[in-house]
Amino acid sequence: MWADLTARCPHLSVLGPALEIRTFPERDLTVVGRSIAERLSTESPIAGLPVPRRTHFLVALAHGSVQRPDLPARFGLITPEEIAASGVDYLALGDWHSARDVSSGGVRAWYSGAPEMIGLDEPDSGSVCLVTLGAPGDIEVVRRPVGRRRAKHITLDLAASGGAEGVARAIRAHTDASLALVVTLGGLVGLVDRVNVERLREDLAPEFFRLEIRDESHLRLDAVDPALYPEGTVLGRFVRAMQEQIAGREGEARGIAEDALQWGVALLEGKEVLT
Repeated sequence: MWADLTARCPHLSVLGPALEIRTFPERDLTVVGRSIAERLSTESPIAGLPVPRRTHFLVALAHGSVQRPDLPARFGLITPEEIAASGVDYLALGDWHSARDVSSGGVRAWYSGAPEMIGLDEPDSGSVCLVTLGAPGDIEVVRRPVGRRRAKHITLDLAASGGAEGVARAIRAHTDASLALVVTLGGLVGLVDRVNVERLREDLAPEFFRLEIRDESHLRLDAVDPALYPEGTVLGRFVRAMQEQIAGREGEARGIAEDALQWGVALLEGKEVLT
C-alpha cells in the first residue's frame, strides 16, 4: 500500500511501517518516522530513536498514544521518558483528535488534533499546529483554527430553569449552525419540572450542527408517588418496599432509606446517582 501511494504521488513522501529517515538538504532538515502497521503492536511508535543528526533540524513523526494517568494501559504506548530521550527538535504525533502538548525533557511534542471536529467530547479539535524551528530548544508551536465546527458543553439545573420553556430559552441562547452542543440537565426536581427530552431535541436540533441533551436530573423525594409506578413493575415494587422501610425508621436510618429510594428510582430509570 505504501509503495503504491508513493508511485501515484511522486511529490509525496510516504513513511512505511519500518523506521525511515528522510533528508531534505535544501531545508537543512531531517524527518524520521514510521507509519502505523498494527494497532495492537507491543512496540512503541518511536522505538529506534534517537538517530544520528545529519542536518541542523531533526523532526520525528509518529502515530500512537502517550502514556498518561487517565489513559488505560494498552499496546504500544509512548512514554514521556522516550520523548525526552528521542533527540529530536520536534515530535509531531497523531492518534488523539484533540490538540495536546506532550513535551518532555526539553523536546517539544504535540498532537495537533483533527483539523475538523470528530467527536462531541473532543473540544480541542479543529486546529492545526504551526511549528517554527529555530535553534535546538527554540521551537515555537502555535495552534491555528481551521475547522468549521466546534463542540460545547453546558449544564442546566432543571429546578432553576423554569420548566421546559426555560430550558428551551437557555439552549437557544447558544444557537449556532456550526455548533455541536451537549446539554446536561441536572438538579432535584418534581414531576412537573421534568421535560420531554426527545421533543425538546426535535424542536431545537435544526438550530445547531448537532444537539445532544442528556437528562441527569433526579426526582425529589416528595415527588415519588407510588401511584405513578405500576405495582406489577420492578420500579413500582421497589418504590413501595422502600416507602415501607422509610415508615419504620427514624433519624439517620430514615435519611439513609430516603436516599436509597431517591437513588434507586434514578438507577432504575437508567440514570447515574448523585454523589
